[in-house]
Amino acid sequence: MKHFLILLLASGLLLAQSNRINRIIEFEPDGSDQIKNFEKLLGPSSVGFVVEPSLKLINIWTDAANKEKLDEAEQLIRRYYKPKISPARDKNVEVTLYVLNGKQGTAEPSDAPSQLAPVLQQIKQSTGLGTFKILEIQILRVREGNRVEASGVFAWPDTNESASPQYQFKADVAIANTNIQLNALKFGCRMPIKHSENQYQFREVGINSSFDLKPNQIIVVGKSNASSKDGAIILVLSAKIVD
Repeated sequence: MKHFLILLLASGLLLAQSNRINRIIEFEPDGSDQIKNFEKLLGPSSVGFVVEPSLKLINIWTDAANKEKLDEAEQLIRRYYKPKISPARDKNVEVTLYVLNGKQGTAEPSDAPSQLAPVLQQIKQSTGLGTFKILEIQILRVREGNRVEASGVFAWPDTNESASPQYQFKADVAIANTNIQLNALKFGCRMPIKHSENQYQFREVGINSSFDLKPNQIIVVGKSNASSKDGAIILVLSAKIVD
């Protein structure tokens, strides 16, 4: 640190006395003394050169009339020794999970949020399902490059609480350019099938997928029939990048 202060003071004096210009460049040491060879290389071009390895800084200077030579020297140094770059901060992703029960017909009013209307209209056109009930909404936040997981239970018609469906959701979350990637996504439900009063069998249904989506885009990941009379379980997701 002492040497560096002396260097700055000396450079300041030279600048004031002889109208010189100087630049300080950050660099990443490579464990060798090869960078000092620039002093020999730049000497004939009238560009001064001092390196301070402990601070990872290089000071170069020249007369104002030789500014172009200073530019060339800086470009040469940066070509071989990249400037120190602060590591990028990982971004967070907020995933919103919607689990719906879709049925045939239009007798029952739908309680799905209005933002889901466009995707539910697509489901109606492609599957013939007419009404939709929200079974679960979860908002999950995860740092990019990590795995997001959630589980829970939801209410199911004509089912005792002890036999309520259970679900699990997990996916690896990444960011690629401006898109959000959900990889190795697995969504599974343990659905009750009623045979008699208080008698149930359970069926495992699920969806496996990997895909990209744009921030705030809402997509239907898939649907899986729980039984022939209870309609389908539908998984809808949206995601966005947050601070």
